[in-house]
Amino acid sequence: MYMLEGENMKSFKPMKRINGSIFILFITLICDMLIIITSICVNDYVLNVFLRIFLVMFNIYQLYYILQFATLNYQVGDGILRIISIFGLKQTKISFGDLENYTKKNGDISAIKLSGYGAKRFAIGRCVFNKIGIVNMNVTWNENIFYLKTKDEVYGISPLDCLGFENELTTAGIKSDDLIVENKKTQNLHKDNYFRIPFFLVSICIIIFIARPLYLYYDNLLPKSMPLSFNVKFQPAIMGTNEDFVIKQLEYGFLNMALFFCMYYAAHLNAKYYKKSAYKYIYISLAVIIIFLIIQQKIILKFS
Repeated sequence: MYMLEGENMKSFKPMKRINGSIFILFITLICDMLIIITSICVNDYVLNVFLRIFLVMFNIYQLYYILQFATLNYQVGDGILRIISIFGLKQTKISFGDLENYTKKNGDISAIKLSGYGAKRFAIGRCVFNKIGIVNMNVTWNENIFYLKTKDEVYGISPLDCLGFENELTTAGIKSDDLIVENKKTQNLHKDNYFRIPFFLVSICIIIFIARPLYLYYDNLLPKSMPLSFNVKFQPAIMGTNEDFVIKQLEYGFLNMALFFCMYYAAHLNAKYYKKSAYKYIYISLAVIIIFLIIQQKIILKFS
């Protein structure tokens, strides 16, 4: 069903939009329980720092998509389709004049998820389909999915009143046809400052993380005895020589370097589909090395 929203606006509810929110909430509760239990059982300072930070960021991420599913709505009026969620804070406007054609499909959503949240029956975010290409999905159920093509993008929605929505498209002169999407060139991340700047920052941070303990060691600025691990209260659990401390820091540095390379190649793999989805990988690497730098600084200030 659709309702009138003023004189020229019609609102179309998505199909079974609460199902996606319940699914994400269920996943959130299970993961939160596992993280909390792990943090209680493992008496390690570094691991607990990462677990606490991950817990906060993970729940913010999950809440964002819970709200997106729960508040998603489609509005049609004045020749514009609006995809609205999070109480109007997130909006996508598509002019009917920009729509070239559409197709309607049913069945499981078989796609590669680039960003957002999705399963076989629902998806919000960017997905790559075998024949359609990259789609900006705002689909709450896998029945009567409309794929709407503009010159630059394809959008997926799932209105409950599919006949009423299709009538709006037909009235606007938009035809139903198979979507033909041209293959886009692979995005060059090296020329993109949103990727290039954090890339250099990660490189510099890793060099500092590795070089600093080496400098302090060879200049005899470290005590003979240094902590190698800590309990959750930041009290030394295992002590060793200053040489052992440097080796431990080098191990953390090389682990960050390995993570950096993995994130770098993951970013390039995603960039050939959707450049913005590639940014998150390099920023994850930046966040991790910054946390390690802060912990290293805290150790050096307290024990050297």
